[in-house]
Amino acid sequence: MAEQQQRGVDEGDPAADRLTGLPQAIWVHILSLLPTREAVATGLLSRRWRRRWHHLPHLDLDPDAFYVAAGRPPPPPCGYGSCRTPDFAAFLDLVLPACAVRRTVRRLALRPACQCRSSSGGIDRWVRLAMAARRVEAAELDFSRFSWAYDLGGSIPYGLGPVAVPETLQELKLVSCAFSTPGFGTFAGLKTLALASVTLHEGDPISQCPLLERLTMRDCKLQGTLEILHARLRRLEVEHCSFSSWSGAPMEVDAPDLETLSVTGLLCCDALVVRNALRLRSLAVENCFMRKEEGLGVSLQVEAPELSAFRFVGSVGRECSLCGGAGQLENVEMEVYPWGDQMGTAHSSSSWIRELLNWVSSARTLTLSGGSLQCLSMEIDAPEMSLPNKFNNLKALRLDVGLVPMELPGMACLLRSSPFLHTLSISLGDQHTNNASPDHPVNLHYELQNLDQLYGDYWETQESPISCLVHHLKRVEIKNYKGRQIEEELACFLANNAMVLKEMPISTPSTTFSGFDFL
Repeated sequence: MAEQQQRGVDEGDPAADRLTGLPQAIWVHILSLLPTREAVATGLLSRRWRRRWHHLPHLDLDPDAFYVAAGRPPPPPCGYGSCRTPDFAAFLDLVLPACAVRRTVRRLALRPACQCRSSSGGIDRWVRLAMAARRVEAAELDFSRFSWAYDLGGSIPYGLGPVAVPETLQELKLVSCAFSTPGFGTFAGLKTLALASVTLHEGDPISQCPLLERLTMRDCKLQGTLEILHARLRRLEVEHCSFSSWSGAPMEVDAPDLETLSVTGLLCCDALVVRNALRLRSLAVENCFMRKEEGLGVSLQVEAPELSAFRFVGSVGRECSLCGGAGQLENVEMEVYPWGDQMGTAHSSSSWIRELLNWVSSARTLTLSGGSLQCLSMEIDAPEMSLPNKFNNLKALRLDVGLVPMELPGMACLLRSSPFLHTLSISLGDQHTNNASPDHPVNLHYELQNLDQLYGDYWETQESPISCLVHHLKRVEIKNYKGRQIEEELACFLANNAMVLKEMPISTPSTTFSGFDFL
């Protein structure tokens, strides 16, 4: 009788038949809409549903979602050896072995709640089972709920070899751990690697990823040097990472197929070295420091002959060595914070910016900050000086300035160095915004030597014609005009000397008028 009743539940219930009889693609899609815990729980419905969750292509093993699905609040974080999530640990022991023998899982996220065993053996077992999924294409191992950095791959349990990695794995994300590649086998098929809050030991973190094309590193701690040596890497992003040594360490990149490189907020880095970047098209270096508290930036050593876009924001470093020309540059943005006078390095700032400007002289569009102009001004010996390498391809120049006297020589030098300029846009911010900070004042010696030029009408010193004003400049735009004397002098100079000028809109905080009104 009981057997007949059970058969009735499985076979006789019309509702159950309609759901059970759906095509596999449909009920797999229905299961995929459920949290993983509830999808697994459908195995209790009947014998026919007992293992249907095994067909799920995506599994997200997250403790918070697990307890929310159970109608309970997540427990507090665990300490070492004191598990407060035994139900979740048992759930992992149920699900992960099934994943290891099935061929259906494509994406897997494992987020252990704590070190739920008295040693790391349990975590290591879960990681090995996750990596054993035969056709997994994307995996995430997230240890952010630990109260310490779990050492992933740092030790190999007795009697076991390195963690075997499926050849089908193409994407891997690691979060909040210490990562040691010797603890893993070769990542033979991996194309994308994302590291977040990961401690990396000295050397190359991608040495065992022969097909890797994209590497992302965020909030990582770097032990020793960082060497990225890879023949296939195409995209590299480093964000808010730091070297452990206060004395600094270099970041070296040698990747002939690299197309995009972005380095932001890298600390205690004495040099960014980019070699053999024959296909690099986009390079961005923002707020990277050797010693941030001293305003000392990172040195640059770059070899990228095919670069088309370059962006630099930050303080100058000790050295700027740029090999070869950047012959294909379309867009360049530079916002430089000059070194202060008390460091005795003002000349280093000016020579650094001069070297950089010479390297990007093939640019078609150029954006410069007031700090960049101040550094350039320190290099100018005569009022009508131009750069050694002229910007013969430059069509559009944008200046984001506070418009203080020390920016004017650099501005005039740029105009003289851009003979074919068509468009000039000047955005006037607060006069202190683009100036050196109070802790790093502008060069006092320079001001004392150039009082007449800096505090009279500077543009009266420009006696000989400026080529771009006479022949090519057709549009001038000035934004946030406030009517200060130094702003009026600049506007009058441009309106009177731009011989082929067609339009000159000037906007104030409240209105817009034409610069031709100054004629």
